[in-house]
This record gives sequence, C-alpha cells and structure tokens, in this order.
Amino acid sequence: MTDEPSEAPDASTTGYHLDGGQTAPDPMSFSERMKESLGTEGARVQVEAPSEAVTPGQAANAKVRIVGGTKEARIDALVVRVIEARRHWMREDGSRLSEQEAPAAERRAMMPSWERRVVHQMNVEVGETVAAHAEHELEIEVQIPEGCGSTDHACVITLNAQADIKEQIDPTGTATLLVSAS
Repeated sequence: MTDEPSEAPDASTTGYHLDGGQTAPDPMSFSERMKESLGTEGARVQVEAPSEAVTPGQAANAKVRIVGGTKEARIDALVVRVIEARRHWMREDGSRLSEQEAPAAERRAMMPSWERRVVHQMNVEVGETVAAHAEHELEIEVQIPEGCGSTDHACVITLNAQADIKEQIDPTGTATLLVSAS
C-alpha cells in the first residue's frame, strides 16, 4: 500500500469506493433523486370549477383531471376542500381591521392580508392507476355549506383537490369557485 492520494472521482461517479479502490458509478444524480422525491416528474392535478355561480346550501359539480407524469402513478384518493379567503388590513401597530372597517383613504398605509378557512372537506376514493402521460378525469359533487361567504373583491372561494399518490409528494390543483349570496 502506498501513502499516495487516490485519484479524485470524475463527474460520473459518487466518490465512494468498492473493494480494490474502484469508484462505482452513481445510478442516479442528486438532481434526479430530488426530482423523484419531490414529484416533479409525477402526476399533476387540474381542477375545473363550474362556470356558473352556486349558492351556499347547494352542490357544485366540478371536474378533477389527474395528468400522468413520466411514470405511472397509483391514486388512492382525493382530498377535496372548499376554502374561503377573506381580506383584512393590518396597521403598522399590528392592529387588524376588517374590509368594512378599513377606510379606503387609509389603506395606503396598511398591509393587506388574507385569512383562510376550510369551510368543507371530503375524501373521494379513486383507486386508479394513471399511466405515464395519460389522463384520468373524475366528476365530483361538492356541497357548499351554509355560512360560506360570497365571492367578491375581498372574499375568494377556491376548490382545492389534493391527490393521495404513493412515492411522490401529493399534487394539488385549485380553481376559483363563484359563490353568490343565498
């Protein structure tokens, strides 16, 4: 054995040594491992809300499309949420004013902020495998509960669908839902 340093591994190797001091090739680069773990090559979720307004107490019919990535994905279920986001205003001293309380003339000196709350959540069993680059579409009926706000300049209602897919970060799709006063 010599005291000479071994050769540095080139870009195609990991740098770990097998018996005999040889360097083994890396089957997957760091970027490839990150892409796989983060699901950037996995399935995506697209949500299409109804184009007409719905009123609280009614059901909204929506479409959820799951678009396959570069490999097949097993979709066990969807978590579907109706989320209400309301704007409010923050003063420099940290005090909070509702949209109605904040005088329009003073808003330049305030910071807009949004408060979100889930007004409805449901699980939809899917149990389908989507092939690479294929699509699977579902039609779902979502109940808009009484007490849900109405869509306006200070209140946004969204329909959010998150797919439960093994071996990738669960993808989510969102669409704006028009809710009119009941």
